[in-house]
Amino acid sequence: PALISTFNAANLPTSGTAVNVTGINPDLPTAYAMRYSIEGQYDLGNQWVATLTYSGSNGRNLPLQTNLYNEYASQIIAGQVAFNPVVNYIDWYEDTGRSNFNSLLAEVRHQFSRGYEINAQYRWAHSLDDGSGPYTTSDYQFLPGYNYGNSDFDSRNMIKIFGVWSPTIFHGNTWAEKLAGGWTLSPIFNYHSGFPFTPKFGGIACNAFYPNSGNCDLRPATYAGGASTSQATDTFKTGSGHFPSGGASFFTAPGVVSNTGASWGTTADVPTPTALPGTPGIGRNSFIGPRYSDLDLALTKAFGLPTMKVLGEGARLEIRANVFNVFNKLNLANVITNITDSNFGRANSVLGSRTIEMEAHFKF
Repeated sequence: PALISTFNAANLPTSGTAVNVTGINPDLPTAYAMRYSIEGQYDLGNQWVATLTYSGSNGRNLPLQTNLYNEYASQIIAGQVAFNPVVNYIDWYEDTGRSNFNSLLAEVRHQFSRGYEINAQYRWAHSLDDGSGPYTTSDYQFLPGYNYGNSDFDSRNMIKIFGVWSPTIFHGNTWAEKLAGGWTLSPIFNYHSGFPFTPKFGGIACNAFYPNSGNCDLRPATYAGGASTSQATDTFKTGSGHFPSGGASFFTAPGVVSNTGASWGTTADVPTPTALPGTPGIGRNSFIGPRYSDLDLALTKAFGLPTMKVLGEGARLEIRANVFNVFNKLNLANVITNITDSNFGRANSVLGSRTIEMEAHFKF
């Protein structure tokens, strides 16, 4: 019985309790992406082939999430729009997100004699968006456009080198080749520059504009410069990373007027809005985290089987080992971004260590 309530024409409770609501534009256009590319290839002679590829994409109408009151904060403060006394938070889904990606891939491939091929690639790329996942919430919801910046997965430089070696030890479909041959070695080396991160003052604006407005973390108002730009692993092992004297020496917090009014729990507690917090002084994802590199390889040994009517002459048993991160290279991730944290700038997690998989396949 305590849950029974009546509702008004807007389908909101009339009990005097303020509630959170979720809303979505009923006329949302379809999200879409346009992809385009152009490629040129040139035969350099002597089994060398060079390829140059440009590719790009644009995304539009991508889904974002916000507190609609925050989006209309300037109008509410100016008295052009008013709070609804019954609704203390509007979890709003909209279609204003956009993305942009451009890349240039240079590739060289060579076919050696005796069953060996090698391929080397270098890619430069830049990705921008309003949010790198569906329903991203901006870290500054009060004015449009402030979340557009480098994507969370924006890695400018990537190198990949891989090859395949399948030596023929004994020519012909002989027992010697079936027993001693059948080896394939496939190494692959990967490198990419680090993923970006955004320094923030954590939790300083939870009550900005009105209590529990939902925009807690803010980017700094100013950056003094002088931080390290190293992407070396050792840089991110320490408690300060790029910022050897602590985040407060490099960044200034934005001005925040905390709304000290009562928590908006009933229709009698409608807050009086206070000034918006200071706008961000640095772009989203403006610092680069630790770089990544590793060597993986696959080693396969095939044992040929005797020719039989049921199996045919190419039947074989394959034993395969996949080795990831062969040299157990330390790769770090997830930089601590809260400027007031004593470990600000340190990487908070480790990516995969050496892993070995064994497989067996029967093929005929």
